[in-house]
Amino acid sequence: AVFSFSIVFIIIFVLLGFFNKDNTRYFFAAFILSGTFWVYNINGVLYQMVWPDNTLLQNASRPFFSSTTIGTLVLYFLAFYKEYINRYVRYAFLGFLYYLIIRAVIIIITPGFFESEESKKITFFVTTPLLIIGLFCIVLYLFWLLRFKQILLHTISITIYFFFIIKVILKLFGINLLITGAHDEYFSTAVHFIIMTLFSIANIQEYRRNKRKRVAEKIVEADRRKTEMGEKIVEAQESERNAIAKNIHDQVGGILAAMKIKLQTMKLASKDNQTSDDLIQLLNMCNEELHKIVDDLASPEFMDRDLAEVLNERILMMCMATGINVHYDRKPLLIENKLGIKIYRIICELITNSIKHADCSDIELKIDVIGNSIHIDYSDNGIGLPVGNENSGRGLQNIKSRIGFLNGNMQVSSRSGETKYLITIPTT
Repeated sequence: AVFSFSIVFIIIFVLLGFFNKDNTRYFFAAFILSGTFWVYNINGVLYQMVWPDNTLLQNASRPFFSSTTIGTLVLYFLAFYKEYINRYVRYAFLGFLYYLIIRAVIIIITPGFFESEESKKITFFVTTPLLIIGLFCIVLYLFWLLRFKQILLHTISITIYFFFIIKVILKLFGINLLITGAHDEYFSTAVHFIIMTLFSIANIQEYRRNKRKRVAEKIVEADRRKTEMGEKIVEAQESERNAIAKNIHDQVGGILAAMKIKLQTMKLASKDNQTSDDLIQLLNMCNEELHKIVDDLASPEFMDRDLAEVLNERILMMCMATGINVHYDRKPLLIENKLGIKIYRIICELITNSIKHADCSDIELKIDVIGNSIHIDYSDNGIGLPVGNENSGRGLQNIKSRIGFLNGNMQVSSRSGETKYLITIPTT
């Protein structure tokens, strides 16, 4: 039964290691195999069935299987807890592992050493204390690892087995930590089964935790790609707006300027000055509107100026053009230029929205940088947003879209006489 269950567990962990590309599974499979033979050897089953008449193998098998079992478990311990073990502790435990490997190799290449009773005593009293010291150090470190809840069951399982190993070794000195009497062989077998079961449950938990972690990482990656795509869209929009503004200014503006010169020349040669004056006035109005469109489209030039200064210029221009009072609580805003342009666009969109739809006379604007966030407090005294359609409208959707690209959030409250926007945008 012990052998059958062990083989099943070995196959399971080897397959897990193969499909998940995880070496720790292979190490644990090796530990189960070696541990199974060690349990057989402790109970006298192995040498009674396989080498009943070979005293040499009977004497050498105990230290060999104990070394390989402890070694594979320490190897698994180092692999599984690599994120929780610092460099110096790792070096110490690797030194213990190398000692176990050398011990097992010496037993293989010099089996005749165990024919002498004196040699056995030397081996026992020299090497066994080193085993106990190393195991106690690992157990003490495992007690420290118990504080990590995500690996608690795993740590409890491996601690129980290390205590079992210490019990077996101390029993060789006549110290029995747990008196089980005639049923001691059943105790070692039970511990072996319990450990395999606990590790299986712990590995299932770890698999589920890793699966959730992978899902979370995919969500974070999707958000990152969405943010990058948003950045590229905004950059493309800015580039396109600047290109359109330049073409309008250079081409259409040039044509209007030529038309104005032509009309002024015709006015001097014509007797109908009133018609010429009317046409020139219309042309001037067209030219002013054209400049407004260009100003709306083109990105502001920050140079060495901060966002507050650029915004103030834009607000003053809008006040002069519309007669609406914009009360801007101006404070220095030292913000990176790319983010500054995006904040500038959001504020301009808010003001344009108020001018077009709110029928307001006053606008209040306050911008603060608090910690790693930009807080925008904006309100107007207009007619308010339509009831039930607070989030509708192309302008408002554009604002929400821009804020969404910046991973910010916006709260809107509206009633007759006041519409308020509270916007928070992270700077990192």
